Amino acid sequence: MTCIFLNTNDKAGTWLYGALKKKGVDNLVMIAAEELVYAQQFSCGMEDDGSYFSIRLQNGLEITNQSVHTTVNRINFLPEAITSRFKPSDRSYVTQEQMATFTFLFNILPGQLFNTSSGRGLNGQYRSQWEWLQLAKQAGLTTIEMAYENYQLYQTTLTEVNPLVPVLYFNGKCFGRSIINNDHLYTCCQQLGALSTDRIIEMYFRVVNQTLLFTGASTVPAFQEAGDDFINELKELL
Repeated sequence: MTCIFLNTNDKAGTWLYGALKKKGVDNLVMIAAEELVYAQQFSCGMEDDGSYFSIRLQNGLEITNQSVHTTVNRINFLPEAITSRFKPSDRSYVTQEQMATFTFLFNILPGQLFNTSSGRGLNGQYRSQWEWLQLAKQAGLTTIEMAYENYQLYQTTLTEVNPLVPVLYFNGKCFGRSIINNDHLYTCCQQLGALSTDRIIEMYFRVVNQTLLFTGASTVPAFQEAGDDFINELKELL
């Protein structure tokens, strides 16, 4: 089966599931973070022949490294309710152990299309806006201006009235209306995707004085302009 792991109320993840089903993708299931955390049975680890996991959800569905062949990870936080079962002095430790367990799990999922976990995030590498801006500059993109004052980070050239322009990077390609007939932007977005080392990112630009200025990026895309080209690209990899 192919599993889409997502947080509850992830509308973009639900849209992705529906779009793939419309394209005829079978054996596709959505699994929420809460279903994993409150599973009936949960084990993962290392054996002589490699890593393994075996999880039986409350609805009876069992997922293992033998039954799952492809995974799409959109989980970027875990539900905190489980820690309330422990006394306050132990909750920090429980949270750390839970994060370590799921970081390991999300790294051993088979056929991962996006995104693997790391010490910097359950879904890709968490980066501040400033870090994204630095990578974007290395990629040759024009970015918004930022300034530090009294330990606060300010945007100096951006207002909400400037139109938002998203570009989706996946599988070494870029998707979005703004890249059509814009070879320079396409090349720079590809370069940023490669620099990030994440498998999928959504980049955000604002139009300022008829210029596209990079403002930031996310490893949990909203798929605002993904379109059929992206869905077809993803389907081919399932």
